[in-house]
Amino acid sequence: IYELFETVVAALENDLSPEEKLAEKGEAEVLAVFSGRFGNVAGCRVTLGRLAKGNRVKVYRKDKVVAEAPIVSLRRGKEDVIDVDEENECGFSLEGWDEWQVGDTVRCFEVKLVRPDIVKAQGKKR
Repeated sequence: IYELFETVVAALENDLSPEEKLAEKGEAEVLAVFSGRFGNVAGCRVTLGRLAKGNRVKVYRKDKVVAEAPIVSLRRGKEDVIDVDEENECGFSLEGWDEWQVGDTVRCFEVKLVRPDIVKAQGKKR
């Protein structure tokens, strides 16, 4: 009966779509807004952690989320970079959104897809 149970649970878990889990990786403050070839670019200082190209960001204005999208372009000066560490300045743009304002706060998240666990094992991995 245990094997049958495990087989059914495994089949159900495989049929379910993975859930997104967000892990916060960094934060930045928008210091300036620049016009770029494909819309406005946020000029920021990374205040905590790291910003990385491809990671999802949430843009906060007066403590409300005004946008959520992945970073599609990230630069330090004229150089394209993969990530920017704390206390450094950078410019970046988001996919499908460019309504930046000076003072916006940006939080960067790494997205992980996790299969749902139907039966929570207590302290054990099945």
